Amino acid sequence: MALGFIRPESQTSTTFDVFALTVLPTLYVLGVFTFVRVVECGAEDFRYGVAINRIRNYYKQIAGEQEKLFLLSGHDDGRGVFENAAVPAEGRKQLFTFATVVAVINSVVGGSAVAIAIGAIADASLGAAAGLGGAVALVSLSALLRHAARLLEERTQTESIFPSPT
Repeated sequence: MALGFIRPESQTSTTFDVFALTVLPTLYVLGVFTFVRVVECGAEDFRYGVAINRIRNYYKQIAGEQEKLFLLSGHDDGRGVFENAAVPAEGRKQLFTFATVVAVINSVVGGSAVAIAIGAIADASLGAAAGLGGAVALVSLSALLRHAARLLEERTQTESIFPSPT
């Protein structure tokens, strides 16, 4: 929003370019940090779900006939954890998570910074600068989502003691 306020005030595009090229890369770096931490929190949540399901399974064993009072399962595999969270376990992808929202917004910020830089440094046309900025945004998004997939794969590996029925 600050970029919108500075543009009318700047006598030349240099003031805007300097301001934008200071603010946008800073926001991009903060966005990367935020993205990584949100993905790490998702992995932690999964592990906590596994732990809770193991405790629930133990309580269900103790409850005997009263096991029917437990609404959620005690299965400690991915399917059991996701079903207890009301998230479809089949064909699950990380596309509909808050981390992905952060990655998309962050990639647009990074692509915008690149487009402004190309326009300022190379004096490129608006179309060329926007196209290259868009390409950078797509590469950034792809890299962030691949990083998330690797991190989640590493941090959510647990051996199931109480697997879901097939």
